[in-house]
Amino acid sequence: RSSDLRIRHVEILTALQFMNSIAWFIQAKLLYLGDSSSESQELKFAFILFVWMVFVGLLGGASYVNVFYNLLEKTKQGFEDEAVEPDPMVLKERRQLCMNFGSLYAVAGITMGCLVDVIF
Repeated sequence: RSSDLRIRHVEILTALQFMNSIAWFIQAKLLYLGDSSSESQELKFAFILFVWMVFVGLLGGASYVNVFYNLLEKTKQGFEDEAVEPDPMVLKERRQLCMNFGSLYAVAGITMGCLVDVIF
C-alpha cells in the first residue's frame, strides 16, 4: 500500500521522473533498446520496456500520493505550532485550498506533458 511508505523528500522522486523522461525521449528518438534483427531479441527489448513502464508508473503514483499526504500533514502541523486553537472551519478551508492547488499543478503537469508530446 502506498500509505505504508512515506517519502518526505518528493524532490528525489521528481528528479528520478525527470531522468526517466529524458531516457524515454532518447529511446523514442534513437531506439537504442530496439533492434529488430531477431524475434527473440525484440521480445527481450519489449519486456525491458514493459518493466521500465511499470517503474515509471510506480514513481508517478508514489509522487502523487506523497505530495498530497505531505500537504495534508503540513496544513495540520501549521496549526499545531500556533498558541491559539484554530477554528475547525479555518483548518478545513486551508486544507481544501492546499489540495486544490496540488490538483491544479498535477493537471498542469499532465497538460504540459501532453503538449510536449504533441510538439516533439
